[in-house]
Amino acid sequence: MKPQLVLAALPFTLGMVIAFLTPVHLHPLRSYFNDLAIILGLLVSVWMAAGITGFRWRLNAIAAGFTSIVLLIFLQYGLSNHQPWYELLLPSAYFLLAALATMLGAGCASDTEQCDRLGLILAIAFLLAGLVSVLIQVVQAMGWYLGPLLMYMGKSGVFQRPYANLAQPNQLALVLSFSIAACWFLYREVRLSRAVALVFSVILLAGMVLTQSRIGWLIVPAFAIVLSLPDAAGRRLHPAAALSFVIGYAISVLLLPKLVAAIGLAGVSVVDHVVGSRSERLGLWKQAWQLAQTHPWTGVGWFGFGSGQVQIAADLPSTTYAEHAHNILLNFAAEMGFPVTILLATGLLWWCWHACVRTAQSSFVRFAGLCLIAAAVHSLVEFPLWYAYILLPLALMMGALHQRRWPVSVYAVPAIYPRTLVLIALLAATLLTWDYMRVVRAFKVLRVDPVANQLQSQLQQPAYTVFPQFYAYFHLFQIQPHTGMSDAEIGELRFWVERFGFVHNLNKLAEVYVLNHRPDEGVRAMQTLQRLHPEAYVEYFDYWQAKARQEPAFQAVINRIPARDAP
Repeated sequence: MKPQLVLAALPFTLGMVIAFLTPVHLHPLRSYFNDLAIILGLLVSVWMAAGITGFRWRLNAIAAGFTSIVLLIFLQYGLSNHQPWYELLLPSAYFLLAALATMLGAGCASDTEQCDRLGLILAIAFLLAGLVSVLIQVVQAMGWYLGPLLMYMGKSGVFQRPYANLAQPNQLALVLSFSIAACWFLYREVRLSRAVALVFSVILLAGMVLTQSRIGWLIVPAFAIVLSLPDAAGRRLHPAAALSFVIGYAISVLLLPKLVAAIGLAGVSVVDHVVGSRSERLGLWKQAWQLAQTHPWTGVGWFGFGSGQVQIAADLPSTTYAEHAHNILLNFAAEMGFPVTILLATGLLWWCWHACVRTAQSSFVRFAGLCLIAAAVHSLVEFPLWYAYILLPLALMMGALHQRRWPVSVYAVPAIYPRTLVLIALLAATLLTWDYMRVVRAFKVLRVDPVANQLQSQLQQPAYTVFPQFYAYFHLFQIQPHTGMSDAEIGELRFWVERFGFVHNLNKLAEVYVLNHRPDEGVRAMQTLQRLHPEAYVEYFDYWQAKARQEPAFQAVINRIPARDAP
């Protein structure tokens, strides 16, 4: 036995806690520093693991699977070339880091005792992050300002969904689910007394209620069912206790509007939350299915959903503009094609069945399985695995689960190799962050007045950058619709408007079409605008009506664009 092996994972868990609690969210990649925190934690853990006597690297099927996705992404790019190559760099890096996290998890879990120790430090990190996040939620709900360490939500007459420092209530609900699983694990491992575990569980469930996230409606009952089943030692959560948690959670969800009304705020009822507005996710799923049907073999390309959505939105019901389908299976089907999606889904289901169900139900297996269940539920309605601070902890646990179920051969790698890799990765992360901050500063310039601002040179693309797409976005603002534009100019404008399908870009493209004697395409662009931005369409319809009173080209199409009150 080598208890010191799990020490390698300590920097990773520290980076995970920092990632969950980081309040810095800068446009355009708002989770950049959250992801950076856990990535740095992973790299430090790899450095430490290389110097720990007895630590051995294990290359398993999960790590190979993450790596193969990178190869598939670039193979697809070579075959179809749907999108610029630089759009593939960050997702490829995330998948390679996930493979590294998998190997770290497998190396730390050389036997059952090591698995339990790994679960212990992960559970402590999850529980700490969850409890602090609930505390931040309370501060936000009360409208208190305790910045800059806590994100601030201004006071208003309406109860807002507190999101702690993650800035996204559904992501917070997922993290709180991990924390609930961690609380159960620590109780089962006799690290928490029954009374303390009960209090912590109630606090975490209350935080989940405050998020008003609907994923909890599935995750909480699923947790109750799993924990009601006997584990390897015959222990289980009494069904009456499990049912009490579910009922208590359901009652809290139903009564939340009345509770917030008691402190003078207006809240949204469950019915309004479910059916009170247009189902945007259903619209996104229809679009993803349409893209998958028209590109069944290779898909539209990784990260191609947003562009594909702009291309077909005019033919489908109104929804919202998004860069992901909010369903991992449909997103993969649309972007990677049916064969890859079916292969990956089938392989993961088989793996989960054998690694989490058809195996001894130890406390660690239950803990990791609960986290995977929560992530799977959330992935059916959003895209949590696109964030490193969700992907990497799951990859680490999957590596440990795989090693426990299918022990693989070890590799004695000289420390110089992983540490050299870490130094290269740290240098790349430093350069990438410097490059990203240039983009952040450019967006700040854009928000002021890019014409009058003396810093407008920052909007020009530098000679070397990993983010040329954002400088192309800045260039869109410099284009003024006018007659006499060439087909090449219009084609380039259309390409970048499809990449950034925001309302102002679609309106500009529609104006360009109309002014350059392409009215049918202009009408379709306005139909796309209405389908993807139905709430903002009223303002743009009025703008076009005003233009129609002044310019014959707009008068000729004003009766062909969607009505002002189009659904």
